[in-house]
Amino acid sequence: RRAGTGPHPSTMSLWLGKSFVSVRALGHRGRYPTLELRSPTHLYTATSELAWTAVLQPALDEDWELPDVAPLLPEEIRLFGAVLLSEPDPWNNGFPGLDRGRSAHLSIELGADGLLDAQVFEKLREQAMRLAYADAGGSPGARQDYSVYDGCSRADAADLLENIDSSDQLLLAGLARLLGASRLLSFADELEEGAIALFISMGAALEFIRQQIAWSTGNKDVPFSAVSDYLRSAFPSGSDVAAYFAERHDERIIAIHPANKFGDFWAPPLMVGDVYHLQKTLFGLYRHILLEAVQPDDSDADAR
Repeated sequence: RRAGTGPHPSTMSLWLGKSFVSVRALGHRGRYPTLELRSPTHLYTATSELAWTAVLQPALDEDWELPDVAPLLPEEIRLFGAVLLSEPDPWNNGFPGLDRGRSAHLSIELGADGLLDAQVFEKLREQAMRLAYADAGGSPGARQDYSVYDGCSRADAADLLENIDSSDQLLLAGLARLLGASRLLSFADELEEGAIALFISMGAALEFIRQQIAWSTGNKDVPFSAVSDYLRSAFPSGSDVAAYFAERHDERIIAIHPANKFGDFWAPPLMVGDVYHLQKTLFGLYRHILLEAVQPDDSDADAR
């Protein structure tokens, strides 16, 4: 690192190698389901007055690379991913719009109840309210309603939160890009950049499946054709799903590599509908991975 530089405030606490609490007032551009998630380590609650989150972020393993800037912490990716994917039918019902808003990192002594402790909860809520006021206009009396709705599945959100392994860097990368793409598409009208993020998320999801196949079979050299075979068997219209992702592979090459075997492209030749179709299809793929597919057991893997 250059002299005089250091981590961005978004990741500074990670560099200290200690656990901390991150509280975040979600942005006012978003659209939030009113389902509530509360556990000793994660909080999500949304009303017209305040939409906010809090997570207990433990110190990361020493072998993890730490970026200077990260839009969301690993435990925030886990929580945001659970909320984003909690809509069982995004094709007909739409899906949450999660605007990151402002965050603060706090050093708080936690007891056995963690973030469920009433005094801790109220302290975090007050901090989130101050952040929301700052986001709305900067003055202590600033007030702006949030857009909330009665939708999504709280049961799915709770299961997703439980099943997202925040120690799996590949899974975190895929979910982070899916979340980032959703922000780009919903709030910035950046379809090309959003599509690129979706393609990266797609690559992470398919590689995750490939690694799961490798783990379950004990074969490290699993070809990607095995992923297509898996998709054909795992979904009711599996042949169509496998063909769909095979076709997206060529588009991914064009989007990420402007000069490629197909030619030179000044912009990815994508239709608007194709981008949103990929987004919703990835919602379904990640829901399958996290809610239906068998998750590896670390102890069994170690013994294999």
